[in-house]
Amino acid sequence: MLDPTIAAAVITASGGMIQKLIEIAGKSEPNAQAKKAASKTYDKLALQITTHSVRVLRALRQVGSYQSPSQVLGIVDPMAKRQEPDGKDFEGDLTYRLKFLCVLGLVQTASATDYAITHFGVAFLAKASEDNIRYSKAFVA
Repeated sequence: MLDPTIAAAVITASGGMIQKLIEIAGKSEPNAQAKKAASKTYDKLALQITTHSVRVLRALRQVGSYQSPSQVLGIVDPMAKRQEPDGKDFEGDLTYRLKFLCVLGLVQTASATDYAITHFGVAFLAKASEDNIRYSKAFVA
C-alpha cells in the first residue's frame, strides 16, 4: 500500500502546480518545478520504486511517446537481462507496474493501454541515475 505521506510530499513539493508535474515530457527536459519536486521527494519515492520500475521509466524516456505495456516489455526485458543476467525476470504484463508509476505521478496514461513518462518522472529518473546505492544496476550500459 502506498504511504499517504508520499502523495502529500509530492503535492506539497509541487507548490500547488501538480498539473505541471504530471504533463507528458516526451523527449524534453523536465520543467523547473518537476526538478524541485523530485529533489524534495526523491528519498521517499525511492523507497517505493524498484530497479525494474526505474528500467520502465528509462524505456519510456528513451521512446518519448506513449507505449503499451507489451511495447515497454520489449525494451526493458532485454535491458534487465543484459544488466543483471542472474536477476529476477520481468513479469509478462507490466500494467500493474505502469499503473503504480501513474499513482506516483511519474507516468501518465492517454488511454487504458498507453503510457508515457511525465516531467516529474524524467526529473526522478535524473536523480535516480546519480543514486549509486539503489539503482546503479539500472543504468549499466
